[in-house]
Amino acid sequence: MEEGFQEFPIFDASDLKIGMVVSRQNYTVAQNLLRFAKDALFEYNIGSLDSDIVFVAGPMEVPYALQRMASSGNYDCLVVIGCILIDSPRGSIEIDTLRESVLQLTFQYKLPIGFGVVVARREKDAVNQLYFAAEAAAGALELANLESRAQSKKAAAPKKKATVKKTTLKRGMIFDSDDSTRPTEEEPVE
Repeated sequence: MEEGFQEFPIFDASDLKIGMVVSRQNYTVAQNLLRFAKDALFEYNIGSLDSDIVFVAGPMEVPYALQRMASSGNYDCLVVIGCILIDSPRGSIEIDTLRESVLQLTFQYKLPIGFGVVVARREKDAVNQLYFAAEAAAGALELANLESRAQSKKAAAPKKKATVKKTTLKRGMIFDSDDSTRPTEEEPVE
């Protein structure tokens, strides 16, 4: 296990559908991040993801791809993979915009989105943070599993039939707070 990697509980997630959006900016680091994420997903019995990976030019294009995938309803969770160099002229704008967009989409679609974006000063510094992608993938799966379990319990819960007693009142009648004295549909008031 990589230094700094957070341990996540391993479970069978083979029934969950995951999609990824990968920024090609700083391509070498992005490819290694993707490899770490795929390795982590393999632990959860997630098979080949090639058809569920969308590559975009850079971090500013990620939100559009995420929105399209989230709105499709085909995924239980999504993961963003990329590397932003903070010393680049646009670095701080890109990371702020991306973080804000991912949070907004997460709540708008009620869909877990793992944030596997490394922010570093130089590309060689980013290599020490490749485990971020594995953590993002595992974290998104864990939230998707939580949602899946909650939906299963909700569907399995016995439906309670609502019973409503109708009360028919005569004009001017006053009843005590004791419900037994109130007329009901079974005991119509004349």
